Amino acid sequence: MKKHMTVFLVGFCGVALTVGLIVLTVLVGTGSFRYRKTKLVIKTESASKNFDGMPLRRNKWKLISGELAKEHELEVEVLGEQTDVGTSENYAKIVVLDSAGADVTAQYDIVAEFGTLEVCRRKLFFSSEDLSVVYDGREHSNENASLVSGWPADGERCLYYDFASVREVGRHQNTFRVKILNGDDEDVSDNYEMEFEYGSIDITYGILVIESGSASKEYDGTPLWDDTYEIVEGALQAGHSLFANVRGSITYAGMLNNEIEYRIYDGNGVEVTNLYEVITHPGILTITPRNIIVVTRNVTRPYYDFVRKDDWTLAAGELAAGDVLEVVTLQQSYTANAPGFYDNLVYYYTIRDARGADVSDCYRVVCEYGDVVLTD
Repeated sequence: MKKHMTVFLVGFCGVALTVGLIVLTVLVGTGSFRYRKTKLVIKTESASKNFDGMPLRRNKWKLISGELAKEHELEVEVLGEQTDVGTSENYAKIVVLDSAGADVTAQYDIVAEFGTLEVCRRKLFFSSEDLSVVYDGREHSNENASLVSGWPADGERCLYYDFASVREVGRHQNTFRVKILNGDDEDVSDNYEMEFEYGSIDITYGILVIESGSASKEYDGTPLWDDTYEIVEGALQAGHSLFANVRGSITYAGMLNNEIEYRIYDGNGVEVTNLYEVITHPGILTITPRNIIVVTRNVTRPYYDFVRKDDWTLAAGELAAGDVLEVVTLQQSYTANAPGFYDNLVYYYTIRDARGADVSDCYRVVCEYGDVVLTD
């Protein structure tokens, strides 16, 4: 009886195990039951560079979360690359292998965090040259430009085109455009950030040299000016007019440039001064000093007596109208106050105009001296 019970229990367990396996297979097959997988988080690195025509790659990665089974090995092949300007994921192919080399990736919940590969536009800086010409009614351009800084990638070249062409008088930008072409003559300009400094095309009506008059006179207390001028080189365009103001004026002895202010207008009254290259040659206004001769008289008096105020005279030359000469002699200055024989020197003199301004420098004064005899 005991033997029969043992056989029954073994048979029952076998049947139960078989049924359990069948049920588990059905649950797994229908998705009603899942194994809990180990989560692995894998991150690839980012990188950036300026465009150079070569692929950008970054074959670096890290397992930042999760753990492999001891008999398993993680293989990560980083495949991302970026050649042209732009961004892309640094994607990778991820596989888990067991010790026999079988793919067991499905046993893991793999999360990939891909870095970014960024290729930035390469900076190039260009400039064009200047041109200055005299107006002749024709189109003018200067098709000279250069790369100032930066350089295209190997095998690529700059194509300069569409330069400015101008006819009208004035200052114009010497604009132009640039394409970057690769070895197959394909336009790859989008891979570059281009900046420009434009030269100028100056079309003028030519050179005008304006000269103002010169004049000179001896000082007489009145202003000297010369408001004449002439164009000594170049010519105005038809219908253009020159208005000049010669504003130099000098009153006292010396020299002064006879400066010119000028404006040029076209037939419609529009100022076109800046469309000429104007050079001014100012004349010279000169006032020379006035010549006078002062003579001191002979004076004889006791040394203790009052000084003589009338011991000099203007012997030659004339003062300008309104000017007053004051002379102080040695005899008047009390510097010789003991008996003796002295030259009656001019101690100092001052000449002032009607407004009280000192105009002594406007005269060339020659002095001739008398004698002073001081007695006991």
